[in-house]
Amino acid sequence: MTASPPTPSTSTSRAEGWWVLAATTWVQVLCSGAMLLVPTLAPQVAAAFGVPTGWVGLQVSLLYGVAMLASLQSAVVARRLGGCRASQLAMALVLAGCMLALLGTPWALLGTTVMLGLAYGLTSPAAAELLTRYTPAGRRNLVFSIKQTGVPLGGVLAGLLAPTLTAYWSWHTAFLAVGWLA
Repeated sequence: MTASPPTPSTSTSRAEGWWVLAATTWVQVLCSGAMLLVPTLAPQVAAAFGVPTGWVGLQVSLLYGVAMLASLQSAVVARRLGGCRASQLAMALVLAGCMLALLGTPWALLGTTVMLGLAYGLTSPAAAELLTRYTPAGRRNLVFSIKQTGVPLGGVLAGLLAPTLTAYWSWHTAFLAVGWLA
């Protein structure tokens, strides 16, 4: 027997639904932005980590591969932990991944890649669990579309924030900023 999808309760206010939308979009923004830090800062990160710049392409492939594999089980995680806890776990992985990158070793980059891939794989099922609960059925297409705008917004965040922070301080600052925002 399958469980029926949750429906918004009558006690759920419209404001609660918009707060959930804002929170799930923010999680999407940070996970996407964190994933794009290394490619955005490829020359600086490659030099600091002592790897060829061309390896950044491999890092991105591995990152999305981990995210893809994580997404296969992330619905189970979101169901067991709940959407809120699964989103918090994703943010903790972003924070840990960004802090690990500060070590500046190839192994740290590998660990960062795995953590960020796991975080990104968790975001959609966790958001779906929350948004389905707090959004009336007639508005779900719009709300899910708005939440998904977090992916390009994360790219904008990485593209604007990372080079600027790196130019004024160092690549470390970009990772610290995204980790702090998580």
